[in-house]
Amino acid sequence: MQVGGDLKPVLLCWELGDNLGHVMPLAAMARQFLEKGWPVVLAARDLYLARIAFAGMPVRILQAPRWPSFRHQGTHQGQGNYTDILAQIGFAEPDLLEAVVSGWIGLIDLVAPAALVCDHSPALHLAAKIRQKPVVAVGTPFLMPPLNGDRLPSINAFRSEMLPEDRIMSSVEHVMRGHKKPAPQSLPELLRTDFRFVFGLPEIDPWLDTRREALYSPVEPLPAFSMQKPSPEIYIYHGGEDANAETLFQAALETGIQIKTYVRGKNRTLMRFLERRGVECHDTPPPLTEVLPSVTHVITAAGAQTTQAAMAAGRPQMLLPRHNEAELNTTLAVGKGVAVRQPPYDSLPQIREAIIRFVEDQAMGIRAVNLGKIISQRQQQNGMPTLLAVISRFL
Repeated sequence: MQVGGDLKPVLLCWELGDNLGHVMPLAAMARQFLEKGWPVVLAARDLYLARIAFAGMPVRILQAPRWPSFRHQGTHQGQGNYTDILAQIGFAEPDLLEAVVSGWIGLIDLVAPAALVCDHSPALHLAAKIRQKPVVAVGTPFLMPPLNGDRLPSINAFRSEMLPEDRIMSSVEHVMRGHKKPAPQSLPELLRTDFRFVFGLPEIDPWLDTRREALYSPVEPLPAFSMQKPSPEIYIYHGGEDANAETLFQAALETGIQIKTYVRGKNRTLMRFLERRGVECHDTPPPLTEVLPSVTHVITAAGAQTTQAAMAAGRPQMLLPRHNEAELNTTLAVGKGVAVRQPPYDSLPQIREAIIRFVEDQAMGIRAVNLGKIISQRQQQNGMPTLLAVISRFL
């Protein structure tokens, strides 16, 4: 694929995970790559969200390989361990794994990149080993578990993994044998890459006690810490495609508190309704550096980017988690005393009363301000200069 100039492109890869938290940091990296004249191609899990994040950028966007539908038949749900993610998507099923790995091989052959920069793309690791392409892994702390041992670390000491690593590695060995390549001997070896960059605040790192690598400041700029204004105002970031979105917004409206929002998914009926009720609705994701200092409280689904941005701004959070990473982010934020967990499927009266209690909790507001001040005074290393130096070597 001829992308431009004499340089081979950098292929940005996003295989797993929902919403904008994966693709927005990749877009921030791409801007800096493009400023240096490096051609960029994106292989994205969600083309719609990719177009939002990469709007106006001269980047060719391709569909990343999608995992076939799969339902884990185990006895319990995962507790946030990265091994559980692999079990739930079907990594232990050789036919499914081969399908996705082959898709990545086809994309690598098509683009012929100089290097791969991947976010949450475990099958891509195998394709890159097969094609012998350099890989730079990037991501938030939960998605980048420490790899210094011979097994992936566990988060929950009271629950075993959904599947033993041996089952997953047997599937990996089957796929690699079909391509006549040596198989990695463990999941840490599978996930090891030429370079790794973990971006995030220590407050959202579930592996902080065992991590032996640098934890760089988030790729997207964090909001500046600021004191809260006296009158309450809530920023709600929510997926309009969610069946419970209307319940959440109706409950928030009934509190009489001023609201700003970005409704992901272009639920135009809901947005028109909110605008008629005086809600400030953003058509595109507003910069968190601008919107969070202008409000006093935040309601989100506990994605890593928004959670850590609200911490930095000194804003208390109501979190409605719907998957393992969000549950972990919620647990960590609640443990810091700066957030409250709200079951996303409560009734309208329950959510309305919960929002009122949340906004009236002055102690939580004080703790959020104190944490924001601590984060603002921290000297956390910026990993982007090192990342740019690494990519320049491959180019």
